[in-house]
Amino acid sequence: MTDTVLIADDHSLFRAGLKHLVSQLFKNPEVMEATNYDEALAVIQSRPQISLILLDLRMPRMDSFATLGQLVREAQDVPVVVLSGSGELSDMQHCVDHGAMGYIPKNEPPQVILSALQLVLSGGIYVPTEFLKPPAKVEHSETGALAELTGRQREVLNLLAEGESNKEIARCPDVSEATVKAHLATILRILKAKNRTQAVVYLQKLALTHGGPGSD
Repeated sequence: MTDTVLIADDHSLFRAGLKHLVSQLFKNPEVMEATNYDEALAVIQSRPQISLILLDLRMPRMDSFATLGQLVREAQDVPVVVLSGSGELSDMQHCVDHGAMGYIPKNEPPQVILSALQLVLSGGIYVPTEFLKPPAKVEHSETGALAELTGRQREVLNLLAEGESNKEIARCPDVSEATVKAHLATILRILKAKNRTQAVVYLQKLALTHGGPGSD
C-alpha cells in the first residue's frame, strides 16, 4: 500500500524541500500538495488514507488556530505536523492546544525536521526543546493534579507519552479499549487538557522538573 502525504504550504520551494525529506520517510510515497487551507481541506476530505499531514500555520485562507483545529478534526487520526516560521512559544502552545502532533520551526536543519517527523510517525509528539523547559517554580496545583491520577491512569498516560494508541494500550491484561477511553477522559479532565497532545506535553514538562514521567 502506497503511503500518501499531504504537504500544505504556499511556498513552492519549501514544498519541494519537504518532498525530498518525505521520500526518506516512506518508500515511493504519493505526495499531495496544497497552497491554501481550502485546498488542504479538500484533499483531506477526499483522501481518507493519508499517512501524514505537513501544514504551514499561516497559509492563505487559513484563520490561524481556529482553522487548524478544524483541519485536525477532519483529519481524525492522521498526525498533523505544523511547520512554521514562527518561534513564538504562544504559537506552539496554541498548536498543541488544537491537537497538532508536532510543531517544527522552519529554520531547523533538515536532519532535525526529519528526526522530528520520524518521532511523530512512531506515535510520539514533537515540540522544540525550549517549549518543554519547565518554569523556574512548578506550581503545587500542577504536581497535585498529576498526583490525583490512579496508578492505572498514570500507566495509561505514560503509554500515551510513548506513542501507544488506545488499541495498543488495550492489549494490556484486563484492559479493554472502552476502559482506555474512560481513563483518557478522566486524565484530560484532571489535567485540564483538551486532548492527548496537551496531556503528553504536560507530562513531559513535569518530567524535566521531577526526573521522569513515572516518578511520584
